Amino acid sequence: MRSILPSWGCVHNILGSAVGRIIIAWKPDFCDVEVVTSMDQHVLVEVKVTGGFVILLSIIYGANLYIQRRSLWSYLPVVCTLVKPWLLAGDFSVIRDASLTSAFLILQL
Repeated sequence: MRSILPSWGCVHNILGSAVGRIIIAWKPDFCDVEVVTSMDQHVLVEVKVTGGFVILLSIIYGANLYIQRRSLWSYLPVVCTLVKPWLLAGDFSVIRDASLTSAFLILQL
């Protein structure tokens, strides 16, 4: 990342996942970012924006198999007990209805 965005800050979860599924990059003159937790499906950071605004940011890349996502779902309620604004973003690898997937026609067979 340093060669692509040399003046940016960067954190990732390569240590928590053999494939390093999550990368977070930011401009240091805009905010400070501190890792709170890093797991294979989730990275939680505290973002301090210039000017004093603080927010928790969860970046999620859910496992493909629902059984593997259970650890993610059990951890998220712990985060919501923290008394700060919290933003969740990412790919939860789950859909509400089969019609919402690009494979809908295949799933109907």
